[in-house]
Amino acid sequence: MKKLLISFIILFFCNATFAAPNYTSGKIKNITAVPEGLLIMIDRDLPDNCEGTPYGWMLIKKDYSTIVSVVLASWVAG
Repeated sequence: MKKLLISFIILFFCNATFAAPNYTSGKIKNITAVPEGLLIMIDRDLPDNCEGTPYGWMLIKKDYSTIVSVVLASWVAG
């Protein structure tokens, strides 16, 4: 009973977290490498903070090598 009460209290007082302007989901349609980093295109709308990007391409700067590696691995894995 004590564990149930503690679990309820923790769940009741947790704050919801949203990543609305920075988040989108979908499948990667196309990728291309440029000197500035990696350009990716997904099959859904762009996140709010990427509006105005020409032709739906999003740039991952080469400084973020970990994310570039994850995107490339996802692309290869299908």
